[in-house]
Amino acid sequence: MRNSFVPRSISVRDIEGSPLRHHRVNPESKLTSMDFQRTGSNTTASMRRLLILAGLLVLIIGLPLYFVPQNADQYFSWSVSPLSAVVLGGAYLSAAVIEFSAARRRAWADTRIAIPAVLVFTSLTLFVSLTNTNEYHFNSSGLVQSFGTWAWFAVYLVVPPLMLVILSIQMMRGGRTPERQAPIPTSLRAGLTLIGGALFIGGVTLLANPSAASWMWPWPLTTITSQAFGAWMIGFAVAMVHMALEADWKRVQPATAGAGVLGSLQLLAILRFRQEIAWNTPQVWVYATVLGGFVALGACGYWATRLRRSEPWL
Repeated sequence: MRNSFVPRSISVRDIEGSPLRHHRVNPESKLTSMDFQRTGSNTTASMRRLLILAGLLVLIIGLPLYFVPQNADQYFSWSVSPLSAVVLGGAYLSAAVIEFSAARRRAWADTRIAIPAVLVFTSLTLFVSLTNTNEYHFNSSGLVQSFGTWAWFAVYLVVPPLMLVILSIQMMRGGRTPERQAPIPTSLRAGLTLIGGALFIGGVTLLANPSAASWMWPWPLTTITSQAFGAWMIGFAVAMVHMALEADWKRVQPATAGAGVLGSLQLLAILRFRQEIAWNTPQVWVYATVLGGFVALGACGYWATRLRRSEPWL
Protein backbone atom coordinates (compact mmCIF):
# COMPACT_ATOMS: atom_id res chain seq x y z
CA MET A 1 0.00 0.00 0.00
CA ARG A 2 1.26 3.48 -0.81
CA ASN A 3 2.53 5.41 2.18
CA SER A 4 0.25 8.42 2.56
CA PHE A 5 2.98 10.30 4.36
CA VAL A 6 5.34 10.29 1.39
CA PRO A 7 5.10 13.74 -0.25
CA ARG A 8 4.29 13.77 -3.92
CA SER A 9 5.76 16.28 -6.38
CA ILE A 10 3.84 19.53 -6.69
CA SER A 11 2.95 20.72 -10.17
CA VAL A 12 2.47 24.26 -11.39
CA ARG A 13 -1.27 23.50 -11.70
CA ASP A 14 -1.38 22.57 -8.00
CA ILE A 15 0.18 25.87 -7.05
CA GLU A 16 -2.01 27.95 -9.35
CA GLY A 17 -5.09 26.51 -7.66
CA SER A 18 -3.89 27.10 -4.13
CA PRO A 19 -3.08 30.09 -1.88
CA LEU A 20 0.59 29.57 -2.73
CA ARG A 21 0.05 31.37 -6.01
CA HIS A 22 0.03 34.64 -4.02
CA HIS A 23 3.27 33.79 -2.25
CA ARG A 24 6.05 36.35 -2.78
CA VAL A 25 9.34 34.83 -3.85
CA ASN A 26 12.60 36.06 -2.42
CA PRO A 27 14.47 37.74 -5.33
CA GLU A 28 17.80 36.55 -3.94
CA SER A 29 16.83 32.90 -4.45
CA LYS A 30 17.45 31.04 -7.70
CA LEU A 31 14.80 31.35 -10.36
CA THR A 32 12.61 28.33 -11.00
CA SER A 33 10.77 27.58 -14.22
CA MET A 34 7.62 29.12 -12.74
CA ASP A 35 9.55 32.27 -11.74
CA PHE A 36 10.86 32.53 -15.29
CA GLN A 37 7.31 32.55 -16.67
CA ARG A 38 6.35 35.28 -14.20
CA THR A 39 9.38 37.55 -14.66
CA GLY A 40 9.90 37.23 -18.41
CA SER A 41 13.09 36.67 -20.37
CA ASN A 42 16.52 36.39 -18.80
CA THR A 43 19.49 38.39 -20.07
CA THR A 44 21.55 36.34 -22.51
CA ALA A 45 25.10 35.40 -21.57
CA SER A 46 26.42 37.19 -24.66
CA MET A 47 24.73 40.44 -23.62
CA ARG A 48 26.15 40.22 -20.11
CA ARG A 49 29.64 39.52 -21.48
CA LEU A 50 29.40 42.50 -23.84
CA LEU A 51 28.39 44.77 -20.97
CA ILE A 52 31.31 43.53 -18.88
CA LEU A 53 33.71 44.09 -21.79
CA ALA A 54 32.31 47.58 -22.42
CA GLY A 55 32.59 48.34 -18.71
CA LEU A 56 36.25 47.32 -18.67
CA LEU A 57 37.01 49.45 -21.74
CA VAL A 58 35.43 52.62 -20.33
CA LEU A 59 37.11 51.95 -16.99
CA ILE A 60 40.51 51.82 -18.70
CA ILE A 61 39.74 55.14 -20.43
CA GLY A 62 38.19 56.83 -17.41
CA LEU A 63 40.69 56.08 -14.64
CA PRO A 64 43.71 57.97 -16.08
CA LEU A 65 41.55 60.82 -17.38
CA TYR A 66 39.99 61.41 -13.98
CA PHE A 67 42.99 60.86 -11.74
CA VAL A 68 45.88 62.03 -13.98
CA PRO A 69 44.24 64.67 -16.21
CA GLN A 70 47.30 66.92 -16.30
CA ASN A 71 49.12 64.30 -18.42
CA ALA A 72 46.24 63.65 -20.83
CA ASP A 73 48.21 65.05 -23.77
CA GLN A 74 50.71 62.24 -23.31
CA TYR A 75 48.27 59.31 -23.46
CA PHE A 76 44.80 60.39 -24.64
CA SER A 77 43.60 60.12 -28.24
CA TRP A 78 43.25 63.88 -28.82
CA SER A 79 44.50 67.05 -27.14
CA VAL A 80 42.31 68.01 -24.21
CA SER A 81 42.64 70.43 -21.27
CA PRO A 82 43.02 68.96 -17.75
CA LEU A 83 39.56 70.21 -16.72
CA SER A 84 37.87 68.70 -19.76
CA ALA A 85 39.89 65.51 -19.27
CA VAL A 86 38.71 65.03 -15.71
CA VAL A 87 35.10 65.65 -16.76
CA LEU A 88 35.41 63.10 -19.57
CA GLY A 89 36.98 60.68 -17.10
CA GLY A 90 34.08 61.07 -14.70
CA ALA A 91 31.61 60.35 -17.50
CA TYR A 92 33.47 57.19 -18.51
CA LEU A 93 33.66 55.98 -14.90
CA SER A 94 29.93 56.51 -14.43
CA ALA A 95 29.32 54.52 -17.63
CA ALA A 96 31.40 51.69 -16.15
CA VAL A 97 29.12 51.66 -13.11
CA ILE A 98 26.02 51.44 -15.32
CA GLU A 99 27.43 48.64 -17.46
CA PHE A 100 28.84 46.53 -14.63
CA SER A 101 25.65 46.93 -12.62
CA ALA A 102 23.45 45.99 -15.60
CA ALA A 103 25.62 42.96 -16.37
CA ARG A 104 24.92 41.60 -12.88
CA ARG A 105 21.15 41.53 -13.42
CA ARG A 106 19.60 38.19 -14.35
CA ALA A 107 16.28 39.47 -15.72
CA TRP A 108 16.33 41.31 -19.04
CA ALA A 109 13.84 43.85 -17.67
CA ASP A 110 16.51 44.87 -15.11
CA THR A 111 19.40 44.92 -17.60
CA ARG A 112 17.96 46.71 -20.61
CA ILE A 113 18.14 50.18 -19.04
CA ALA A 114 21.82 50.31 -20.06
CA ILE A 115 21.46 49.28 -23.69
CA PRO A 116 19.81 52.18 -25.60
CA ALA A 117 21.99 54.82 -23.92
CA VAL A 118 25.20 52.88 -24.55
CA LEU A 119 24.24 52.15 -28.15
CA VAL A 120 23.37 55.79 -28.89
CA PHE A 121 26.49 57.12 -27.18
CA THR A 122 28.92 54.73 -28.90
CA SER A 123 27.33 55.39 -32.30
CA LEU A 124 27.56 59.17 -31.84
CA THR A 125 31.14 58.92 -30.59
CA LEU A 126 32.01 56.93 -33.70
CA PHE A 127 30.50 59.75 -35.78
CA VAL A 128 32.52 62.36 -33.87
CA SER A 129 35.69 60.30 -34.32
CA LEU A 130 35.22 59.80 -38.06
CA THR A 131 34.51 63.50 -38.67
CA ASN A 132 37.54 64.69 -36.67
CA THR A 133 40.28 62.25 -37.70
CA ASN A 134 42.75 65.13 -38.09
CA GLU A 135 42.52 65.78 -34.33
CA TYR A 136 43.67 62.29 -33.33
CA HIS A 137 47.22 61.31 -32.39
CA PHE A 138 47.62 58.37 -34.79
CA ASN A 139 51.29 59.14 -35.44
CA SER A 140 52.28 60.13 -31.93
CA SER A 141 55.87 59.42 -30.92
CA GLY A 142 54.54 57.94 -27.70
CA LEU A 143 53.72 54.26 -28.07
CA VAL A 144 50.94 54.35 -25.47
CA GLN A 145 49.22 57.33 -27.10
CA SER A 146 49.53 55.97 -30.63
CA PHE A 147 48.30 52.49 -29.67
CA GLY A 148 45.49 53.96 -27.58
CA THR A 149 44.30 56.11 -30.48
CA TRP A 150 44.11 53.15 -32.87
CA ALA A 151 42.45 51.05 -30.16
CA TRP A 152 39.91 53.84 -29.60
CA PHE A 153 38.83 53.68 -33.24
CA ALA A 154 38.75 49.88 -33.23
CA VAL A 155 36.51 49.80 -30.16
CA TYR A 156 33.99 52.31 -31.50
CA LEU A 157 33.93 50.63 -34.91
CA VAL A 158 33.14 47.24 -33.36
CA VAL A 159 30.94 47.90 -30.31
CA PRO A 160 27.84 49.54 -31.95
CA PRO A 161 27.25 46.87 -34.64
CA LEU A 162 28.11 44.07 -32.22
CA MET A 163 25.64 45.42 -29.68
CA LEU A 164 22.96 45.62 -32.36
CA VAL A 165 23.48 41.96 -33.26
CA ILE A 166 23.41 40.80 -29.63
CA LEU A 167 20.39 42.99 -28.92
CA SER A 168 18.55 41.40 -31.87
CA ILE A 169 19.28 37.94 -30.44
CA GLN A 170 18.07 39.08 -27.03
CA MET A 171 14.82 40.47 -28.43
CA MET A 172 14.13 37.24 -30.32
CA ARG A 173 13.86 35.41 -27.01
CA GLY A 174 10.55 37.10 -26.31
CA GLY A 175 9.07 36.95 -22.82
CA ARG A 176 6.79 39.44 -21.18
CA THR A 177 7.79 42.34 -18.98
CA PRO A 178 7.11 41.66 -15.28
CA GLU A 179 4.94 43.91 -13.17
CA ARG A 180 6.59 46.95 -11.59
CA GLN A 181 7.75 46.23 -8.04
CA ALA A 182 8.85 49.71 -6.94
CA PRO A 183 7.00 52.29 -9.08
CA ILE A 184 8.59 55.68 -9.67
CA PRO A 185 6.18 58.55 -8.83
CA THR A 186 4.50 60.20 -11.80
CA SER A 187 5.87 63.64 -10.88
CA LEU A 188 9.43 62.32 -10.87
CA ARG A 189 8.86 60.57 -14.19
CA ALA A 190 7.78 63.93 -15.64
CA GLY A 191 10.92 65.53 -14.22
CA LEU A 192 13.13 62.84 -15.76
CA THR A 193 11.48 63.42 -19.13
CA LEU A 194 12.04 67.19 -18.92
CA ILE A 195 15.69 66.76 -17.91
CA GLY A 196 16.16 64.24 -20.70
CA GLY A 197 14.66 66.66 -23.19
CA ALA A 198 16.91 69.50 -22.04
CA LEU A 199 20.01 67.29 -22.20
CA PHE A 200 19.04 66.12 -25.67
CA ILE A 201 18.62 69.67 -26.98
CA GLY A 202 21.93 70.72 -25.44
CA GLY A 203 23.71 67.65 -26.78
CA VAL A 204 22.38 68.10 -30.31
CA THR A 205 23.40 71.78 -30.21
CA LEU A 206 27.00 70.94 -29.22
CA LEU A 207 27.17 68.11 -31.72
CA ALA A 208 25.84 70.12 -34.67
CA ASN A 209 27.38 73.48 -33.74
CA PRO A 210 30.47 73.02 -31.53
CA SER A 211 31.06 76.77 -31.40
CA ALA A 212 27.91 77.02 -29.26
CA ALA A 213 30.06 75.88 -26.35
CA SER A 214 31.37 79.45 -26.15
CA TRP A 215 28.05 80.53 -24.60
CA MET A 216 26.69 77.20 -23.35
CA TRP A 217 29.62 75.76 -21.39
CA PRO A 218 31.25 77.10 -18.20
CA TRP A 219 34.79 76.82 -19.67
CA PRO A 220 36.33 76.88 -23.17
CA LEU A 221 36.08 73.72 -25.30
CA THR A 222 37.77 72.68 -28.53
CA THR A 223 35.59 71.52 -31.43
CA ILE A 224 36.11 67.81 -30.89
CA THR A 225 35.72 68.05 -27.11
CA SER A 226 32.51 70.03 -27.55
CA GLN A 227 31.11 67.33 -29.82
CA ALA A 228 32.26 64.59 -27.46
CA PHE A 229 30.41 66.29 -24.60
CA GLY A 230 27.38 66.55 -26.90
CA ALA A 231 27.48 62.79 -27.49
CA TRP A 232 27.61 62.20 -23.73
CA MET A 233 24.68 64.55 -23.13
CA ILE A 234 22.53 62.76 -25.70
CA GLY A 235 23.46 59.39 -24.22
CA PHE A 236 22.40 60.51 -20.74
CA ALA A 237 19.26 62.08 -22.21
CA VAL A 238 18.27 58.69 -23.60
CA ALA A 239 18.91 57.14 -20.18
CA MET A 240 16.71 59.75 -18.44
CA VAL A 241 13.76 59.22 -20.78
CA HIS A 242 14.23 55.45 -20.61
CA MET A 243 14.04 55.62 -16.80
CA ALA A 244 10.78 57.53 -17.05
CA LEU A 245 9.38 54.88 -19.38
CA GLU A 246 10.46 51.93 -17.22
CA ALA A 247 8.96 53.69 -14.17
CA ASP A 248 10.38 51.14 -11.72
CA TRP A 249 13.24 51.81 -9.28
CA LYS A 250 14.33 48.18 -9.46
CA ARG A 251 14.58 48.13 -13.25
CA VAL A 252 16.49 51.43 -13.47
CA GLN A 253 18.90 50.81 -10.59
CA PRO A 254 22.00 50.60 -12.85
CA ALA A 255 21.15 54.00 -14.34
CA THR A 256 20.41 55.69 -11.00
CA ALA A 257 23.69 54.34 -9.60
CA GLY A 258 25.53 55.71 -12.64
CA ALA A 259 23.79 59.09 -12.30
CA GLY A 260 24.82 59.35 -8.65
CA VAL A 261 28.43 58.55 -9.49
CA LEU A 262 28.41 60.97 -12.44
CA GLY A 263 27.08 63.87 -10.38
CA SER A 264 29.46 63.24 -7.49
CA LEU A 265 32.58 62.89 -9.65
CA GLN A 266 31.76 65.96 -11.75
CA LEU A 267 31.06 68.16 -8.73
CA LEU A 268 34.42 67.11 -7.29
CA ALA A 269 36.01 67.86 -10.66
CA ILE A 270 34.79 71.46 -10.85
CA LEU A 271 35.83 72.02 -7.23
CA ARG A 272 39.26 70.61 -8.01
CA PHE A 273 39.67 73.01 -10.95
CA ARG A 274 37.62 75.85 -9.50
CA GLN A 275 40.22 78.47 -10.49
CA GLU A 276 39.60 77.71 -14.17
CA ILE A 277 35.86 78.31 -13.96
CA ALA A 278 34.08 81.65 -14.12
CA TRP A 279 31.80 81.33 -11.10
CA ASN A 280 30.05 84.63 -11.81
CA THR A 281 28.37 83.23 -14.95
CA PRO A 282 24.94 81.53 -14.97
CA GLN A 283 26.24 78.57 -17.01
CA VAL A 284 28.31 77.22 -14.14
CA TRP A 285 25.38 77.31 -11.72
CA VAL A 286 23.07 75.59 -14.21
CA TYR A 287 25.79 72.98 -14.69
CA ALA A 288 26.22 72.50 -10.92
CA THR A 289 22.44 72.28 -10.41
CA VAL A 290 22.13 69.51 -13.01
CA LEU A 291 24.97 67.61 -11.35
CA GLY A 292 23.29 68.03 -7.97
CA GLY A 293 20.12 66.59 -9.52
CA PHE A 294 22.08 63.53 -10.66
CA VAL A 295 23.37 63.01 -7.11
CA ALA A 296 19.82 63.29 -5.75
CA LEU A 297 18.57 60.81 -8.37
CA GLY A 298 21.26 58.33 -7.36
CA ALA A 299 20.31 58.71 -3.69
CA CYS A 300 16.59 58.21 -4.46
CA GLY A 301 17.32 55.08 -6.46
CA TYR A 302 19.52 53.67 -3.69
CA TRP A 303 17.01 54.26 -0.91
CA ALA A 304 14.02 53.09 -2.94
CA THR A 305 15.62 49.75 -3.76
CA ARG A 306 17.02 49.37 -0.26
CA LEU A 307 13.61 49.93 1.32
CA ARG A 308 12.14 47.38 -1.04
CA ARG A 309 14.73 44.78 -0.03
CA SER A 310 13.99 45.44 3.66
CA GLU A 311 10.28 44.65 3.29
CA PRO A 312 9.19 41.47 5.10
CA TRP A 313 8.50 38.57 2.78
CA LEU A 314 5.00 37.18 3.31
